Amino acid sequence: MYKNGAKRVIDCTISLLVLILGAVPMLLVALLIKLESPGPVLFRQKRIGKDGKVFEILKFRSMCQGAEH
Repeated sequence: MYKNGAKRVIDCTISLLVLILGAVPMLLVALLIKLESPGPVLFRQKRIGKDGKVFEILKFRSMCQGAEH
C-alpha cells in the first residue's frame, strides 16, 4: 500500500512541475497562433482509443494557411 501511495504522490508532483514548466511555452504558442490568424487557438479532434472507445483531445491549431508557406 505504501508503494502505491508514494508512487501516486511522486507522479502527481512530477506532473504538476511539467505542467508549470510547460505553461509558458504553451502560452507563447497560443499567442503566436492568435496573432498569426483569426479564429480559435485550439480545436477538438476525436480519436479512437483502447477497445475502440472514442475520446476528444484539444490541439493547437497549427496548420499553415496561405500560399507563402
